[in-house]
Amino acid sequence: MSLTGAKAAGLPNGFAPWLWQPSSSAWFDLVQNLAARWEPLPALGLDGELIRRVIGTHAATLARWLVHPCVNAITLPKPEAKLQRDFQLAVWCAINTSEALGVATLDRPVWAWSPGGGMRLEAGAHDLTALAATLRTQQDQSPLTVDPWARSMKVPFHQLWRDVTPFGAKEEDKLKAELQLLLRALTAADQYLPECLAWVRSRTQVIVPLRKVSGEHASSSSASTLPGVVFLTLHNELQAIEALVHETAHQHLFMAETAGPLVDPRHTSNYKSPLRDDPRPLRGILLACHALAYIAAYYTDALHASISAASRLEAQISANRHKLTDALDILVANRQHLTVDGRDFLDRTVEVERYSA
Repeated sequence: MSLTGAKAAGLPNGFAPWLWQPSSSAWFDLVQNLAARWEPLPALGLDGELIRRVIGTHAATLARWLVHPCVNAITLPKPEAKLQRDFQLAVWCAINTSEALGVATLDRPVWAWSPGGGMRLEAGAHDLTALAATLRTQQDQSPLTVDPWARSMKVPFHQLWRDVTPFGAKEEDKLKAELQLLLRALTAADQYLPECLAWVRSRTQVIVPLRKVSGEHASSSSASTLPGVVFLTLHNELQAIEALVHETAHQHLFMAETAGPLVDPRHTSNYKSPLRDDPRPLRGILLACHALAYIAAYYTDALHASISAASRLEAQISANRHKLTDALDILVANRQHLTVDGRDFLDRTVEVERYSA
């Protein structure tokens, strides 16, 4: 990415797509309900009732710190790595509140993650208030937190750097180079695409870089059960920002779906996807359409800010708009299979689409 001559992005045609954020209130209601059913592993000695109450209180205020992979102990309630995940949830609550949450007892060494990286704790009793105070001192002011070891969630995922064995000098150099690429991309977005980055940060708080597989195209992923995190491979700066926009769009749609389905569940037909080779249900087309609309908007702002060669950015806008048109044609033709909320979501997506027209 060449930043020569870059300028602050304006609003090319009067509509700011980055201001549309579907309501998250239903998602926070879900978090409250899930937290009420969460039981920490007894061996940790945590005050489960107190932590449930703290989460419920802050969910009622739509606290942004709960849109985070550290809460996966309640959003993805599985037995795998339960000690680590329950402990991390308690640590995250302590970091983000002033509540005295008591003591956690560890029967093995565990990593206590924070946006500054965290620290390894030995087995024993650990006061959560004191631990949180130490972890807060590590925090930096980066636009987004980069978690190369995926320690903020401790759930299995493909192509994680933490799974590389052996991890030698070659792998270390490769990871360092990719992290430098990502930091350059975030710095550029922070300086030249502030509206876009603010929209990304409203739903995404953590980035987990993935190992590239030989011959693989750029890939990215997100999940409704892992709020606030994007997984992505890193190839160049423009692609890194595109992946963040793509997956953040999915996170916004996941939030909207919490209030109710956007596609009539009785509709089961599949359609040709603009982003995948296999046929997809109508919900998959809506996911793709919404993401493509925002990807095209991102490249439109990137062109306006002159952060790379105009010909390169124009080609990206054209390619994404071609896919976007295909998705919109399918959705418009099948509008009757969308719910009332789904039709409203599509109409707002069309407004985003016009931004890059």
